[in-house]
Amino acid sequence: MKNIVIVHMESLSNYIFNMHREFFPFLNNLMKKGVSYKNYYSTATSTLMVITDLFFGDTSIFEKSDFLEDLYTIDVNKKSVFSVLEEQGYFTKFYFYGYTGKERDSFFKLGDIISHNSYAWGDDDSDKFVAEISEDIKSTDKPFALFVEDYYSHIAYSGYRKNESCNGEKEAFADRYCEIDRTLLRTYEAVEKAGKLQDTVFVIYGDHGDEYWFHGFHGGYTHAIEPRESVCHCPLVVWNAGMNEGETKDELLSTKDIYNICLNLALGEKKVIANNYVFMRNLFARQKKYAKMFNKAYAVTDGDYFLLRTMKGFSLYINSIDPMSCTNVLSFFSYKGGKLNYYSDFNYCVSGHYKNFMSENIIREIEEEFYELKRELDTYMNSIGPIRCKYKNCIDKSRKIKLNNIFGVKFRRLYLKIRPLIKGNIG
Repeated sequence: MKNIVIVHMESLSNYIFNMHREFFPFLNNLMKKGVSYKNYYSTATSTLMVITDLFFGDTSIFEKSDFLEDLYTIDVNKKSVFSVLEEQGYFTKFYFYGYTGKERDSFFKLGDIISHNSYAWGDDDSDKFVAEISEDIKSTDKPFALFVEDYYSHIAYSGYRKNESCNGEKEAFADRYCEIDRTLLRTYEAVEKAGKLQDTVFVIYGDHGDEYWFHGFHGGYTHAIEPRESVCHCPLVVWNAGMNEGETKDELLSTKDIYNICLNLALGEKKVIANNYVFMRNLFARQKKYAKMFNKAYAVTDGDYFLLRTMKGFSLYINSIDPMSCTNVLSFFSYKGGKLNYYSDFNYCVSGHYKNFMSENIIREIEEEFYELKRELDTYMNSIGPIRCKYKNCIDKSRKIKLNNIFGVKFRRLYLKIRPLIKGNIG
């Protein structure tokens, strides 16, 4: 049996990680001999939702919550990954690093929901964290499974470790992520100093990104934003001392798959974890939506295209060329009677760029992807029960792509028609 250390990298998406690799020297070092999953998606934009999805391997358990905090009152019948490991003789513990007062008490409740037999520690002192986790690892004679979360990189963090000497937001932003990388290093060193590194596997994941109101203010909630590609596409790295070189895998995974990843690694099980589609959301099905704050949304991806459904309708994005979800390619189409139809007017723009990109092949591909992803998303949304809001069965036109101007389009059409005649006369 292998020891398991799950490290939760708060507010870290692939967008942030790849743009600022210099903030994560130790994680980069582990990746040189670890497995990196390039198509891992977080199941939610909320820390609490992601953690519970991970531990239960199930995104449906808390969907009957009216409020996020209601998850503390939900009766859970399924065993968490920690409960399964405890039955196999594991010592389990949560380290809620950076939490104090009421926030710490709330996360202790969360730990109790996940596993009644696990221990939990919470504080915001670096020396205490190192001393606590080092003593736990050193003293236990059982295989161990640990969960480490450092709240420091959360946008709302205001604890004792906050570096007030940072010169401006740029330095403060860097400091938040550099610190969670140091937490990963300290955790690794605690295992190493106890002489248990050879028998330990690290599972390191980002829970979501922070977009700082890119797509709307949301009443100040950065974690209530729609589950877009740039928010939910996150790092996932598995490291153990037995690997000689790094490896990148293409399997499409979501947070709930970490449940089986941990059991496979710890107990040598061989549960299948690959998916054809993964799903994301920003609120629970029954959770209330507040006007001008929560644009309740669900999303699905097959790794290539990303379909988002909000109360405004559908939007579709191409992952490889649009990781920030800037251009809804459905804006090039009308949608009536369940059928997409391409707007041919785009072929007559003053610039030929649209026409060159929107070939017959790409138009057909967009149509096929939309129908396929819509079918899967409809099935998923129906499976989680009644959803507390209505969704329009239309294309989201809130950021409609406009032609240069109607006169330019008409002139372009006319010019293309008479150009052969002009050339013929000149000849």
